[in-house]
Amino acid sequence: MLKLYSYFNSICSQQLFITLAEKGLRYEVQNVDLFTNEQFKPAFLKINPKGVVLALDHDGRIIIESTLICEYLDDSFPDPPLIPTDPFLNARMRLWSKAVDETLFEATRELSFSAVFREKNAQHD
Repeated sequence: MLKLYSYFNSICSQQLFITLAEKGLRYEVQNVDLFTNEQFKPAFLKINPKGVVLALDHDGRIIIESTLICEYLDDSFPDPPLIPTDPFLNARMRLWSKAVDETLFEATRELSFSAVFREKNAQHD
């Protein structure tokens, strides 16, 4: 059983949703309400001590970090394969993944957070 701890507006979850769809995997989503800071509650911190969504529970085994989860799924469910077997192409794929994790995500995190939480934060002013 695959159980994904996510929230509808999590940009980290998008690449995982694509991977799950490409692999045709069935999964359950457990929403972690970011608007109520559920990600910082002790129950969720046991799942992901970083206090952020995304986390995957695969039969009691917890994997965190979207890129690592995608690689784990490709290793665990090899058909259809998404990671190239050619070492050069694999390195190029990892370079793209690294760019997403270290550049694209970092560049959009604050803007996306501000946009999504703007209305919620305005209610407290």
